[in-house]
Amino acid sequence: MASQIAAEAVLGGADSVSITIDDEWIVVEADVDWLAGVEGDPFTHLTVFPAGGPTDTTREILAVTFSSGVVTATEAGALIIKGDTAGPVRAGSVRGRLVAFKVEVDAD
Repeated sequence: MASQIAAEAVLGGADSVSITIDDEWIVVEADVDWLAGVEGDPFTHLTVFPAGGPTDTTREILAVTFSSGVVTATEAGALIIKGDTAGPVRAGSVRGRLVAFKVEVDAD
């Protein structure tokens, strides 16, 4: 999921994209807000992703579906999409867009 979301950021014009792991959180961050031109809410359903072509869709809904927590942030602030914590996301620390999702690690 992280690589698909990172690919969106590149298609959306990012010069810098990173994927990091912070405990149980996977964080995708880019220097631009790649979802700025997307119509609809990519965290609630598949939406058309114009930067990827006429038939491309966003992937953020996959993080919502398959993880226990999701948070996104832009320069305007952070928004918890799923769960009850912003995890590693700190307000005011994002210059473009960040999407973080929590994956439960089975200790067995």
